[in-house]
Amino acid sequence: MPGLAGTNIGGEQCQAEANSRKNGIRCLVIAVVIAASYWVLSGLEWNGNAQIHTEMEVLATILALVVGLMAIVNYYSQRQGLALLLGVAFLGTGMLDGYHTIVTSSHFKQYMPSDLPSLIPWSWVASRWFLSVFLFATAIVWRMDLGPKITTPRGAVTVYAIATAFTLSSLLFFLFVPLPQAYYPDLMFHRPEEFLPALFLFLALIGFTWRRNWACKPAERWLVMSLVVGLSAQTIYMPLSARLFDLEFDVAHLLKIVSYALVFVGLLKCMHHNYRQVAAGEKNLERQSLLLQSVLQNVEEGISYYDRDLRLLLFNNNYLQMQGIPRDRFGPGDRLEDIFRYRAEHGEYGNCDIDEVVERKTCRAREFSANKFEHTRPSGQVILVTSNPVGDSGMVASYRDVTERVQHEHKLRDSEQTLQTRVSELEELKHALEQKTQSTLRMAEDLRQAKNVQYDAIQNISEGFVLWESDDTLIMCNNVFRVIYWELADDIDQKPTFTEFITMAYQRGVMELPEDMSLEEAVAARTVKHRQSVVAFDEELSDGRWVRVSERRTSDDRIVGIITDISDRKDLEDKMKHLAENDALTGLPNRVLFQDRLQQAIDSADRLETLVAVMVLDLDRFKDVNDTMGHPAGDELLIQVAERLEQCRRKTDTIARLGGDEFAVIATNLKSPFDAEHLARRIVNSIAAPFQLSDNEVHTATSIGISFYPQDEGGPDELLRNADVALYRAKADGGSVYRIYDAEIDCEVQARQRSECELRKAIENREFQLAYQPQFDIPSGRMIGAEALLRWNHPERGIVSPGEFIEVAEATRLIIPISEWVLREACTFNKRLQDSGIADIVISVNISPLHFRQQGLYQAVKNAIDDTGLDAAFLELEITESMAMAHRGNVIDLLSSLKQLGVGLAIDDFGTGFSSLSRLKDFPVDRLKVDQSFVADLDSDPDHQAICAAIIRLGGSLGLKVIAEGVEEQAHLETLAALNCDQAQGYLYAKPLFEKDFIEFVRGAGSRRVYPQAVNGEAAETAPYSMAG
Repeated sequence: MPGLAGTNIGGEQCQAEANSRKNGIRCLVIAVVIAASYWVLSGLEWNGNAQIHTEMEVLATILALVVGLMAIVNYYSQRQGLALLLGVAFLGTGMLDGYHTIVTSSHFKQYMPSDLPSLIPWSWVASRWFLSVFLFATAIVWRMDLGPKITTPRGAVTVYAIATAFTLSSLLFFLFVPLPQAYYPDLMFHRPEEFLPALFLFLALIGFTWRRNWACKPAERWLVMSLVVGLSAQTIYMPLSARLFDLEFDVAHLLKIVSYALVFVGLLKCMHHNYRQVAAGEKNLERQSLLLQSVLQNVEEGISYYDRDLRLLLFNNNYLQMQGIPRDRFGPGDRLEDIFRYRAEHGEYGNCDIDEVVERKTCRAREFSANKFEHTRPSGQVILVTSNPVGDSGMVASYRDVTERVQHEHKLRDSEQTLQTRVSELEELKHALEQKTQSTLRMAEDLRQAKNVQYDAIQNISEGFVLWESDDTLIMCNNVFRVIYWELADDIDQKPTFTEFITMAYQRGVMELPEDMSLEEAVAARTVKHRQSVVAFDEELSDGRWVRVSERRTSDDRIVGIITDISDRKDLEDKMKHLAENDALTGLPNRVLFQDRLQQAIDSADRLETLVAVMVLDLDRFKDVNDTMGHPAGDELLIQVAERLEQCRRKTDTIARLGGDEFAVIATNLKSPFDAEHLARRIVNSIAAPFQLSDNEVHTATSIGISFYPQDEGGPDELLRNADVALYRAKADGGSVYRIYDAEIDCEVQARQRSECELRKAIENREFQLAYQPQFDIPSGRMIGAEALLRWNHPERGIVSPGEFIEVAEATRLIIPISEWVLREACTFNKRLQDSGIADIVISVNISPLHFRQQGLYQAVKNAIDDTGLDAAFLELEITESMAMAHRGNVIDLLSSLKQLGVGLAIDDFGTGFSSLSRLKDFPVDRLKVDQSFVADLDSDPDHQAICAAIIRLGGSLGLKVIAEGVEEQAHLETLAALNCDQAQGYLYAKPLFEKDFIEFVRGAGSRRVYPQAVNGEAAETAPYSMAG
């Protein structure tokens, strides 16, 4: 284990055994001298006092702290576990010695629970105990080489924690615990407690001296002498001290100072030795650096060294010269990236993108991999670059000028190539002479073999081959030609002329005779094609096969023919055409084929002067089938619809699928429009019948738009557009009907489409606003809530009521994003009312039928509540009576889910539908809303009054609140109050108000309002409306 000085004084020349014996004798002499001094001094009279004691303890405290700090500094510079323990030991001892010094003061005694005769000896013992234990621990660490474990962060923290805990606990103990007597006059040793620290000092001395090399280490050697002095004081003087400040007492303190001073001297020697080693190392490093720089400057190669950050640390002049860099341009610390950029800017890498080259070369250098390559400078100089990584510290590269070698290699390569060329020319001349003598002999054989090869090649090609003489006589053909025209195989052997061959092919049914030609005409037409210079065409044989005939006239006026069987390709083309023109799911013609047939039908109608009807239809609620049952069920429904359409059509009609759930029909040869209407009714009735999808019975319907030609002028595109317009009108009329296109419908549809476009822009531009109509409790006159009513702030038309755009919004499904916006906006406004302390009221929001049927309604409501932070109890959803009664099971589930959120539920326009009382009691609703049509003439129509009374009684019996809307006259209110109606809203109270006006209304700002007359007929007072708490 290295000492505090790092290496032994005297290095390898140190004789451990001899030094150990020598220094052991020295320590023994010290111990004997101290022991003998006791017998010499024991006869002297000595009158010590607290002042002397305090001065010695101050000196001891300062020495202990200095020694501790020196050891800690040594630890952080050398990372020696021995230094850490030694520093902690003396720092703690210094603090305890300082405390021992302070307690001598009589002023301090008044704050202590013990008297000075007990406090001073026991504080001495605590200091000695602390030091002896840590010195013993230091000896163990040194003896067992445990220093590396102590120097870890965790080990160092542990040592500091133990020392701090011991020191603080000792101080607290003295501050709060009364101490026993420290002197025992009747014993031989008056202070036996001193022997416990002496024991640990003795064990520490054994630990340090057990290893013989302790005498070779300055710090350890002086530490052993300090242990000898301290142990002598601890075993001789302090145990024999009979009272405070006697001779033995003060000598023991003096020896303690001497032991501290010995450790101080050892640490000084250790630090001096370390300083000399560092200085020697720096000088040696400087000499090596100068030597290395001298060597680098004198080698022929260029040398450079870069660190991990690619900064130039070391280089010679040859490196700068070979890189084309001036000597004063770059130096140590410059970045390799800057050097690359300088070289690129000065043309070292040719005409290139400078940033791209610098980035590429820098990225390659950062790989720190071994590399070897040649670089040619613009001057022609060739540099061999070899780079290698140096561990994890950087990269070293060498640069060698290999221009002469490369030039020599090029010259050698050119000479070899020239010599090889000459040799090749001589060999070619020799071979040419030899071949010329043999060519004549081989020519005849080659001609014979060529004929055989040509024949074999013709016989083995995959196409049919035929050669006709200039007079059209068949010269030869291959076996494939015979297979293609197998019916004429025997005739082919007779070498017929082309005209004879074609005549036999028509006569024997190999090829079908064209319908509008005689045999002679067909043969003549085919012969004309044959005698052209180049001809290629496809031809169908009688057995259904297709062949491609390609003929070309040769230079000697013969005709070469290639006949290829293309039957498989024709089949593939037919299939591809079918796929391109027919719907893959239903097999019906698609839009492409439909357009073609429609054009044909128009042309035929022009010739025959008949009518053509174009019908466009789609399925109602098809998206609901897809959403609820899945796309496979939707596909099956489309297939069954296609089958029913096929059953409805006439033979001359065309059924097509244009895409999605949209179909089209072309009805031709019509005598009047009634024929098309009859077909449309048949289709509507057929589609209205239930469909069986797996185990589910599904009901759907269709709407049809019809246009006629030539009644509606234009081509296929115009007819389709007109039919689409009529379809739009049919769906607007409720569906399950057909409509015939006319100009008036076109105008209506265009207006409707404009409205749709404006609605979409209104959503994007946030043109919608909410108006709020207050709702009141009839008996108390308190405001209990408000209904949120949608208004469209049109940029040109001003405020537009829902009646003018809701129908379009429902038809285009834009009502869903609008409804979600209304939900969120109403919740936001209500939350703002509550947060500002204006009012805590319930705001009702109307839910559209389309939105109610969507699966996303529950999530939309939940999101609006969660995002705005509104308590769900302050939101009420209004659904119409017809919505509640449709699909009862699904409605109850949805309403129950909404109810679990905490929102209120109300049935709007109650009394206008066909409610079942048995169903109504199952709905988790809170309020019934009497439709304003019953309230309008409540005081004049007994039937309406009876209906209102029945609804009010029904609500009461079911525990539901009943609110009447459209209350505009005092008589209405009085009648409703007499019928025990709970709540009311209408112009009698207030019209729908936008946010600012509504807030002013709630606050009672502005003019004062007149209450409706009370139920008992008393006159109303002039006062603002009251608010529900």
